[in-house]
Amino acid sequence: MKKILFSLFTIFVFAFYVVYQRFTWDSSGIKLRPPMMNQSYGGSTQIPAMGMGMMRGYRDGKYLGVSADAYYGRVQVAAIIEGGYIIHIQFLDFPQEQDTSKAINGMAVPILEQEAIAAQSAEVDIVSGATQTSKAFKQSLASALIQAKL
Repeated sequence: MKKILFSLFTIFVFAFYVVYQRFTWDSSGIKLRPPMMNQSYGGSTQIPAMGMGMMRGYRDGKYLGVSADAYYGRVQVAAIIEGGYIIHIQFLDFPQEQDTSKAINGMAVPILEQEAIAAQSAEVDIVSGATQTSKAFKQSLASALIQAKL
């Protein structure tokens, strides 16, 4: 009888834990930026020091990249160019359907954006753990920058 009660108690605790994890996963503190298709960028960004001596490489404006496959979803970005330099990258779409995708991309999206602005190109390092998102980001950003080339 004690074995049966202990088994039932263990099953109940496990079931409670699973339900608790399922309903509290989204409140983990990961903040993803929603797509900003119709919003304009009003912030100021410092141009990297190494880019100051270079000739302007891009035409000013907002350039939409292709929607690239990232295995668990698609990645699409828009590059915002001001003064010939990339000042902001908007993520219009990225994988966020699954909890794992939310966690991975919540970490990878800001890193990819910062790296691309610092490099002033789509040639950025792949973020560990977000390989597919990184590759799709590079493809989408490269297509946007081709449109922006002088």
